[in-house]
Amino acid sequence: MDYLEIANSPSMWLVCAPIVVLVLAIVMVFYKKTMQIAEKAGISREDCRKAFRTGIISAIGPSVAAFVVMLGLMTAVGAPMSWMRLSVIGNANAELLHAGLGADAIGQTIGSKNYDINGYAASVWGMSIMSISWLIVLIFAPKATQIQNKFAQKDSHLLALVSISSMTGIMSYLTMQNVTAGWDMAVAAAAAAASMLLLGKTSSKLPWLKEYHLGIAMLLGMIAGSVTSQMFG
Repeated sequence: MDYLEIANSPSMWLVCAPIVVLVLAIVMVFYKKTMQIAEKAGISREDCRKAFRTGIISAIGPSVAAFVVMLGLMTAVGAPMSWMRLSVIGNANAELLHAGLGADAIGQTIGSKNYDINGYAASVWGMSIMSISWLIVLIFAPKATQIQNKFAQKDSHLLALVSISSMTGIMSYLTMQNVTAGWDMAVAAAAAAASMLLLGKTSSKLPWLKEYHLGIAMLLGMIAGSVTSQMFG
């Protein structure tokens, strides 16, 4: 049985739905609390509605970009799990990274021919276990400002440099693993990289397009990889 039959099965939709409902409930709680505080602060309902509309409009761009990136996650772990994870975390790139790390732990690669139900299970475990890190954030969040200030005293750019270097190293490692999985994966990576370079040159003339760069590059990479797989696979 293809693992995607299980990943997109009604039972998976049923299992994933409660967490999405919980997220919606939390949104409503925050909304009510916000309106109560606004009333105490003397902010009119009309101003609150204007702010709410502005927030919705501002969220359209990033949401569309996240949805495009989510398509790549859906092809790997199915629609229910992607829907549920992005409702909680909201970062398709991180979820795809964690799914890849989970599959890598048992010697499989997302998108490769050897990726099966065991790889899918490992990916789901990877995404779930990686969420435990948020507990660390919860515990150490009050100390975050102090740590940041200590870094800033030595070098104001040190913290940003460490973060960017870590993410670049992880992404490069995973990219090279996928590149060696087959010609279709290599072409997909090359096409996505070339797309990002070309899109980067449009930033000054089309700044509004920045939010969509990653999504567009991933989509073009997937198309190039799929065409290569059909032609030579």
